[in-house]
Amino acid sequence: MGEQQRALEVWLQTTNTTLTQVNGQRKYGGPPPGWSGPTPGTGCEIFLCQLPREVYEDTLIPLCQTVGPLYEFRLMMNFSGQNRGFAYAKYATPSAAREAVRTLHRSTLPCGTSLVVRLSTEKHQLVLEGLPDVLERVDLMKVLGELGEGLVGLKLKTAVVGPQRQRQTTALATYSSHHAASMVKKVVVQAFKKQFGVTLSVSWTSSTALPTSPDRPDKRGPPLPRRTSKPTNRPPRLSSPSLPMSPPQTPLPPPQTPLPRRPPGLSLNLPPSPPSFLPPPLPIVQGFSPAVGSGITPDFGGAARPQEGGPTLETLLGGTNPVFFLRWLCETKGLGAPTYELLQQCPCAEGYQLFLWKISIPGLPAPALPVMAHVRLDPEAGISSLMSRAQSAAAMEVLPYLLNAP
Repeated sequence: MGEQQRALEVWLQTTNTTLTQVNGQRKYGGPPPGWSGPTPGTGCEIFLCQLPREVYEDTLIPLCQTVGPLYEFRLMMNFSGQNRGFAYAKYATPSAAREAVRTLHRSTLPCGTSLVVRLSTEKHQLVLEGLPDVLERVDLMKVLGELGEGLVGLKLKTAVVGPQRQRQTTALATYSSHHAASMVKKVVVQAFKKQFGVTLSVSWTSSTALPTSPDRPDKRGPPLPRRTSKPTNRPPRLSSPSLPMSPPQTPLPPPQTPLPRRPPGLSLNLPPSPPSFLPPPLPIVQGFSPAVGSGITPDFGGAARPQEGGPTLETLLGGTNPVFFLRWLCETKGLGAPTYELLQQCPCAEGYQLFLWKISIPGLPAPALPVMAHVRLDPEAGISSLMSRAQSAAAMEVLPYLLNAP
């Protein structure tokens, strides 16, 4: 038993606190002893991520209780006894949860790590794809009711799939809470495989509509062909750079609409950017949020930090893609085209992905810049859209330094 685990045992005995291990998580409360109020509703839960693997409840619960009484605290655990890098804390009211985000976000743990805190998405809807087409709504409600409690709504949609025009049924199941939905999500795939011989695809969603895609048209028939537009004299639109992006072999033509140039003395009204992190080489494990290493502040050779009193970065961009703007700015300053290398990608929250980039700009004193970006998942967008938004978020971290450089 390590030093941190021994400290946890002492804290549990001293405070007479009870923790319950269930389904890969260790839970306190829900409700705790002496709770007299109602069960908290939606918007009362916060999400804590980027936790060091050997930080436990003896540190996190007292920290969360400095804001207000806790109804429940859940720390995600793995089989080795370490935490999985994230936890959930539920307060009595939504206002208490918002105050916890304001107070605890970017606070420093005793080990020196900066804590990341957000409101929890608390999704409570599941999309079940690949259901047997002979299963009626009443029968499906009965099956799901046997797998868990809390089912409050169910929608069905039948689509025609593939060249054989086979029928496939998709369901949107709504539960009373995230916990109730997550309990069903853990067992529904195995249950349907055993009972019906089919393999379901189960995913979270926050939409009230069932998903559709070009290869799964609905019963109204295949989608209509696209209209062919007349040729115009407009210049072709620039496509998003591929990953990883490499410097072009030939110089890019100047943009049709001139991008704004920084006049002398221009400063940006931007908050200081948080330090980026360059992690040790870790394996990407599904469901784990690795604890990153020490903070690294990029060295831009004397570039000034953003100052107050000027326009915001969003105003300066004017809708321009940050990746294209950064590339144009680097080439204008004679620094060379930036390249992007994805070091690591992993889930850091339900609905969020953490991207760790290395952006290389040849003309800088320290050409390799570590940049961290959090991107929210969009269930209706593909992987290319996710990577494009992650690359844009990384470019936004670098732009303030270059724009204020002498």
